Amino acid sequence: MRWGTTAMPKRFAAITTGALALSCGMAQACEIAMPSCASASNGRVSTLYEEGPKDSASLFFEDDAAGDQPATLFLIECTSRKGVKIDLPDDADGWLPPNAVLDYLREATTSEKSYSLSQIRAGLRALGQDSRMTTLPAGHCGCELPKMEITGCGEYGP
Repeated sequence: MRWGTTAMPKRFAAITTGALALSCGMAQACEIAMPSCASASNGRVSTLYEEGPKDSASLFFEDDAAGDQPATLFLIECTSRKGVKIDLPDDADGWLPPNAVLDYLREATTSEKSYSLSQIRAGLRALGQDSRMTTLPAGHCGCELPKMEITGCGEYGP
């Protein structure tokens, strides 16, 4: 499988965020809503963390059945809908995977380097992270997550 780069340079992101904050004025701050969707296959909410070039891959969190917090992290190649799944701890303060794991998955999602799912799982094991192979069921919206929206800017909003 091949993953390409579309990651926005951090400098550009900071400039864009600063410009948005200034354009929204003091009366009401802008809110950036992360893309999320509810899957018809299981009713759970998925929230985008990173996407591959031209929507080729999706790295996203899926909430637990109660919708209280993320329960799983998926990295999915969207054409085949196959990928890896990481079960997250049921801990309100410690559910997020280690930074090294997130950095590795972001690299696999956005890199021009080719990664197979077996290589990704081996890389996760080397980082001490357990994962499983998975296929998104029909009706799961993980690869169809909408784009990020900017809301709440009042009369100055987009």
